[in-house]
Amino acid sequence: MKILLITILVFVMTACSLPVRVRSQQDFKTMQYYTIRAGDTLYNIGVKSGHGYQKLAAWNAIRPPYHLSVGRQIRLFPTAKKQADIDWYEWQAPLEIRQSKKAILTKLPPLSRLYSAKIKHQALRELPKVKLLPEIKPKVQLDKVKAVPKIIQPKLKPKLKPKLKPKLKPKPKPKLKSPPEKAKITPVFKAKLQWQWPIKGRVARNFYQTDRKGIDISGVVGQKIKAAESGVVVYSGNSLVGYGKLLIVKHNAMYLTAYAHNRVLLVKEGNNIKRGQEVAEMGVGADGTSSLHFEIRKEGKPLNPLNYLPKR
Repeated sequence: MKILLITILVFVMTACSLPVRVRSQQDFKTMQYYTIRAGDTLYNIGVKSGHGYQKLAAWNAIRPPYHLSVGRQIRLFPTAKKQADIDWYEWQAPLEIRQSKKAILTKLPPLSRLYSAKIKHQALRELPKVKLLPEIKPKVQLDKVKAVPKIIQPKLKPKLKPKLKPKLKPKPKPKLKSPPEKAKITPVFKAKLQWQWPIKGRVARNFYQTDRKGIDISGVVGQKIKAAESGVVVYSGNSLVGYGKLLIVKHNAMYLTAYAHNRVLLVKEGNNIKRGQEVAEMGVGADGTSSLHFEIRKEGKPLNPLNYLPKR
């Protein structure tokens, strides 16, 4: 009997020590649909899949604040019909749909589903209420109304048009020989960015200690945080779990930076900011210490900021 109990105990301990397989980014590249699990957020799924949360929101018609239900399947690929919606949603939707009720959608395609839904919703709100007037019956009997005499207007003489002088044809100008066309030179677009440190402080956790998701820079609560490079604010809020008050700045078609665990956000979505401008105040991180979580991403994939920030 003791031998049987020992055998069962060893089997249970061996089963508990088996490693649990976690889906890697390589698994997401081969997947077309993903089933939501407990603890998942749209931002985390966008990071793991490499698509970014904006594209996933557009492909699956998920609107802010991006609530997900466990068991729901979301698409990890775009379709040709919704490509225009994807492009518009990624660059315009965070500001246009969430806050502005009278926004002018200059870059919205006319056949877009988001455009038709927004205009229809706004038109229903702004329709004026029309009150129907009661029918008024005439008090005067038509038989007793006297005919109004017709007014005869005198015939006016037609005005004579002044005679116009004949236009003289201009002398043809001698044709000049055009110089030979030079070979067209296509200019090379330079998109080199000059990064700077968002705050002065010690690197508390490097790129590898944060599971390849940026770095943590220690500081003081309330310390001013500056933009690492000029750009446009595409997200300013606290709807992403695990990042606190988050600020995301887009610098060009490929690069963006993220500033997490802030106490106060000093800029709003859609604001143009310059390099070195104060954008937030430092708060407290997830571990209870005052620090800034800083990320540099290229096409949605996190990079090691220490390879881009100036050495000090």
